[in-house]
Amino acid sequence: VTFIGPGGQSKILLGMSEKVSQYKIKMGSIYFSKDKLLFLSTFMLEAYKAVDNKNERIISKLKEARQMILEDFPKQAARIDHYINHLDQDFIIWATRARIKITYRMLQHMLDHEGAHTTVEPFQNSSSFRLMLGLKGISIADNMESILHLLHRYDFEVERSFLVCFNEGYSFSVSVVHFI
Repeated sequence: VTFIGPGGQSKILLGMSEKVSQYKIKMGSIYFSKDKLLFLSTFMLEAYKAVDNKNERIISKLKEARQMILEDFPKQAARIDHYINHLDQDFIIWATRARIKITYRMLQHMLDHEGAHTTVEPFQNSSSFRLMLGLKGISIADNMESILHLLHRYDFEVERSFLVCFNEGYSFSVSVVHFI
């Protein structure tokens, strides 16, 4: 499902989020144009797709991402392999290696904790920051509107956002959302 709309105000996301709540989201992204005249959001609703082990580009990306994750979590090889082996094909295609790594960090935190958690990471030499949310056992589609209302209430301007839901290989769903 793709939404295209005028304007760069975060409040335009509120209208979109009302419509998204009727879908079961697997993954999605939201972007605003640099001139703030247009926004684009795309949500994938398909079922889980296993990794195409014959695609050299995907296999290479996964090997590099795995190595990056191992550098930060050298004692978690088994957990990293479980994560890599249960990633969705579409997530691998759209995510950067760095996003695969930071998503691993939040997913692992969510597997070891209950409820919802947030992290804030400022970017060097910038006023922008990454707000990352982890939601365990909670539908992101059902909560997107509330999350966006909260961001709008405190005047946070979303530049872009990415979300992914993990179900395959886990006993409960975990959603990870990145807001820049």
